[in-house]
Amino acid sequence: MGPFRHATIKRKLILIGMATTGAALLVSGTILIVNEMVSFRRSLENSLTVQTQIIGSNCTAALTFSNATEAGEILGALKAAPNIVRAIIYTPDGEVFAGYARTGEHVTPLPLYSGKNETGFFTNRIVRLQPIMLDGEQIGTIRVESDLQEFYARLRWHAAIMALVFSVSLCIAFLLLARLQRTITGPILDLVGAMGAVSRDGIYSVRATIWKNDELGALAQGFNEMLMQIQSRDSELEQHRRQLEQKVTSRTVELAAANQQLQHELAERRRAEEKLQRYSEELRAINEEIRSFAYIVSHDLRAPLINIKGFAAELELVLKDMLPLLEQCAPHLDAMERERLRSVLRQDAPEALGFISSSVNRMDSLINAVLKLSYLGRRELTIATVSVGDVVDSIIASLQHQMEQHNATVSVGELPEIAIDRTALEQIIGNLLDNAVKYLKPGRPGHIQINAYQEPEGTIIRISDNGRGIAPKDMGKIFELFRRANCQDTHGEGMGLAYVKTLVRRLGGRIECESALDSGTTFNVFIPRQPP
Repeated sequence: MGPFRHATIKRKLILIGMATTGAALLVSGTILIVNEMVSFRRSLENSLTVQTQIIGSNCTAALTFSNATEAGEILGALKAAPNIVRAIIYTPDGEVFAGYARTGEHVTPLPLYSGKNETGFFTNRIVRLQPIMLDGEQIGTIRVESDLQEFYARLRWHAAIMALVFSVSLCIAFLLLARLQRTITGPILDLVGAMGAVSRDGIYSVRATIWKNDELGALAQGFNEMLMQIQSRDSELEQHRRQLEQKVTSRTVELAAANQQLQHELAERRRAEEKLQRYSEELRAINEEIRSFAYIVSHDLRAPLINIKGFAAELELVLKDMLPLLEQCAPHLDAMERERLRSVLRQDAPEALGFISSSVNRMDSLINAVLKLSYLGRRELTIATVSVGDVVDSIIASLQHQMEQHNATVSVGELPEIAIDRTALEQIIGNLLDNAVKYLKPGRPGHIQINAYQEPEGTIIRISDNGRGIAPKDMGKIFELFRRANCQDTHGEGMGLAYVKTLVRRLGGRIECESALDSGTTFNVFIPRQPP
């Protein structure tokens, strides 16, 4: 299997087709020959049986009168049958009465066997034993042996015919397969060539030819679509980069002009101090604009980066799927094509994807750096051990008035101490409890349940209520900014859950919601054991 495994896909397809054809021809030919030989064997046995019966009947009188000479003359008539090797007549007690042997053979007193009516088939002989009967009494036994030269001659003839048919059929199959295999290898080699152009030369405008609307056509179509997406994202990325450079250049020019003006006014102390103050304010405004601009542009740049990463990941999956196909098809390719395919799929294409990934990661790092500048001044999280129970008690106390208005009660289970930023925890639980009280079902006593569960990776804080619940159509948007679940009679800005989700994510956790309309809502907040 070693040479087959490393053969070209073209050679593999041809070998597989010829092997299948050859196996089918071999099996069918073998069955035909075996059937013919079995039939011919039966014919030989029947012919020998008839000859034995005739000779035995003719020797009845000779046996009766113990005339061995007459019996020998009757057996001598077998000279007309060249296939008869030997014929012997035995007396009832097993003694040789008369015999005949073909020229070059000897009449030997062979064992009588059982003396019954039977036929024996050996490697080069067929033997027939026939009792000689007279008035229901066995007066002797005749044994006739025939060679199998005609049997083996016919076997050789059929084998030669089968070999001829086998050879001609394989030649025809080879010609057909050599032509038909192009429908499979053509699209694959075209796709490999396109991938080589992308990975080697970075030409994203190249497109693979779609031969037919089959699986290979779908693969080529998907490859072309990914190249189109990558090319489009590259264009967008380049456009945003140029816009950013223009903005930075513009702001740099403004800063340079402001600095020149400031230095020019330093000659007079009082005017210099006034101008310094004014320009300081202008600089702060410009920095704020740059920070805002960096925030906006970073989001505009992040979208195409995510798409590029996604399509690069899809292309990696395609390469992984093609590697087994290469190993299956490799025996049908010559050494140069096989090495070229392997180089493309195992080196060139992964290298191109690695280049794309590293470029995207670098641009992502640049964007993150710009974002960090825009986030200067924001509060840093302070991780410390905090009692969840103390935080919950404090929040319940602050909401006591609202709970009395809604006739609500709160049940608090055993709550642990966890490592977290206290302010973030207060804001998370405070928003969730405030929503639980705010959206209780009017006219129904409210009940809120607070529990915590320890897991190996962290802690789950569960807050459940029996309030209005959330309709299934609104479940997908409850964490979106400025989104509210059709509760127009309740005041709110639609920011609480979005803010909670942002805080939870910043802590490295996650939040999940389970709700049924008019039955209540449950929020599960997972806080990792070691927040970032």
